[in-house]
Amino acid sequence: MGSSFLQVLTSEGSFNADALEHDTMKINGPNIPTTIKLSGNLTVLGPEKARLKLFIGRTVPYMASTPHEAGGTSVPSYQQLSVGLDSTFIVTFGKPLVIQGDENGQISIMVKRDED
Repeated sequence: MGSSFLQVLTSEGSFNADALEHDTMKINGPNIPTTIKLSGNLTVLGPEKARLKLFIGRTVPYMASTPHEAGGTSVPSYQQLSVGLDSTFIVTFGKPLVIQGDENGQISIMVKRDED
């Protein structure tokens, strides 16, 4: 299994990043995109630590109702469900923190201070 990473540059306060995944889900024919979502709030507590309120997850499409006929063609009805991890962490600048681990691998986060 390969690894992936997302790098976000932000200042203290709120942040939000949404991106489309490379893979799609097939539901009754059409390929439906899924998204990756990263949002949160960063509060500096001192020269080495910060509080990070974080949501990291994705949207997953699902059938909301059975397809119906519209002008002679079948039109599926689907919605997106947001799933993921929503939690608050105390982070030490420059040190990775594992925030989730399972049989698919692990997710870690590292917050660095930009001294410029």
